[in-house]
Amino acid sequence: MSVQPMTDLSPNPTLRGLINYFARINLSIRTKIVLSFFVVILTMGMVDAILIVQVLRYNRQYDAIITNITTANSINGYIKPAIDSAMWEVVAGKTEFDQGPQYQIIRGVNTQIAWLRENTDSEKGKIKLEVIQRTMETLTHYVDRMGVQIRNGSRVADNEQTLENIRGVSDLVHDLIQDYTLFEVNRADGKYRETQQAFSRWVFTYMGLLLGVIAFSLLAAWVISASIYAPIKKLHDVTTAITENDLQVLVTSDNANEIAELGLSFNIMIGRIKELLDSKVREQENLQKAEFRALQAQINPHFLYNTLDTIIWMAEAKQNDRVVDIVSALSRFFRISLSKGKDW
Repeated sequence: MSVQPMTDLSPNPTLRGLINYFARINLSIRTKIVLSFFVVILTMGMVDAILIVQVLRYNRQYDAIITNITTANSINGYIKPAIDSAMWEVVAGKTEFDQGPQYQIIRGVNTQIAWLRENTDSEKGKIKLEVIQRTMETLTHYVDRMGVQIRNGSRVADNEQTLENIRGVSDLVHDLIQDYTLFEVNRADGKYRETQQAFSRWVFTYMGLLLGVIAFSLLAAWVISASIYAPIKKLHDVTTAITENDLQVLVTSDNANEIAELGLSFNIMIGRIKELLDSKVREQENLQKAEFRALQAQINPHFLYNTLDTIIWMAEAKQNDRVVDIVSALSRFFRISLSKGKDW
C-alpha cells in the first residue's frame, strides 16, 4: 500500500513561532475558533459603538442649536409687537394697566431666555443671553414706570414719552435676539462643518480598523488552521512509519485539544498492537520449541535404535571405515544435543 505524503506548509520563522505559541495554548480547537470570532466581533462592535456615540453627540448638539434658533425666532417675532401693542392700549385708555398683559408677556419671554441659557453650551452665547436678560430688566423698569404714571394721573405727554422709551427698549431686545439668532445660525454652520470633518476622519479610522480586523481574521484563520494541521501532519507521519513496519514512533503534541487526544489514543493503540505482536511472536517461538521437543522425544529412541542396527550391520559386513564415520557422526550429534545446539 502506498501512502501519499502531505504537503508541508513552510511559514516564515516569525509566523512559525506564533503558530507554535498558539498551538501550545491548552484550549480546544472550538474554543480557539470561538475566541477568534469573539475578538473580531468585539473589535468591530467597539468601533461601531464609538461611531454611534459620536453621531449621537453631534446630533444632540446640532438639535440643541436648532432648538435655540427656533426659540429665539419665536421670541423675536413676538416680544416687540406684543409689548408695544399692550402698552399703547394702556396709554390710549383702552385697557386698564392692572388688567393689561404686559407683565405676562415679559415673564414668558424671560422664562424662554432663561431656558436658552441653561441649554446652550457656548459661553459666548450665554453672554449674549445675559445681555438680553438685562435689557428685559430695563424694559420691565419702564413698564413699571408707566404703571406709576398711570396711577398718579401723569400727563399724556409723559406717558407717551415713557411709551417711546418702551418701544426703544423693545427694539433693542429685538435687535439683540436677532444678533443671538444669527450667532446660533453661524454656530450651527460651524458645527455642521465640524461634524463633516469628524466623519471624514472617522471614515479613514474605520477603514484602517477594518483592514486591521481583516488582517487579524486572516492571521487567526492561518494560525488556527496551521495549529490543526501540525498535529495531523505528525499523525500522518506516524501512520506512514507504521506502514513501513516501524512501531517505535509515537505522536508528540504540546497542546491539549482534540488532536492531542487523538494522538494519545493513537499512541495507546500502537502500544497495544506492539504488545500483541510481541506476545504472538513469543507464543510462536514457544510453540515451535514445544513441537521440536515433542518431535525430538519421539525421534531420539528410534534414531538411536536404527543407528546402532546400522553399525551392527556394517560391522558384520566388515565395512570398518563406514562404521567409524557413522560412530563419529553419532558422537557429534549427541555432543550438539547435550550442548543445546551449540557446536564445540
